[in-house]
Amino acid sequence: MQSANRPKGGVANINSGALSLGGEHIHNTSGYVNLDNPKFVPVEFYEKFKKQDKGIIRKFDILLCKDGALTGKVALVRDEFISKEAMINEHIFLLRCDDINCQKFLFYFLHSTDGQKLLRSKITGSAQGGLNSTNLRQIQIPLPPLKIQNQIVQSVEFVEAKINLLDTNLKNLENKKSEILSDNLN
Repeated sequence: MQSANRPKGGVANINSGALSLGGEHIHNTSGYVNLDNPKFVPVEFYEKFKKQDKGIIRKFDILLCKDGALTGKVALVRDEFISKEAMINEHIFLLRCDDINCQKFLFYFLHSTDGQKLLRSKITGSAQGGLNSTNLRQIQIPLPPLKIQNQIVQSVEFVEAKINLLDTNLKNLENKKSEILSDNLN
């Protein structure tokens, strides 16, 4: 489990460099990273954390929002950062296992209804509640045998691929509808 931070003064006026991900970059329901509103840190700042191997995002990392309104929301890093430098800020825990299938299983569990309930049960604080590293380490994840974990991951990925295909088809149909209306109303 890792966390990082941002430069003094924040990142509001930085328009290039390495991506800096916070809670706002974890989609509220999908489990994907949302880069519609990117934030950046200077490359030198990023390089300092890279040398320490702290908070630097890799494929299949789990990003977990640890405070604020999005506490407990999770995303699995897929191909969003190929050839991009990216790191987390202080509002995110980065979770990483040694085994990719174990990593995916952990994400799918934490993203599930049961996993979200478990995460919410560990939130402390009243005004702006959050998860701390101690509470997060106390969470007991149900671990079926590795063979079953792999079957679960394969089944979920199969369903997820179908959902993504349906989303793509829906967007294409929406675009086609707009084209028809534009062509016939102008």
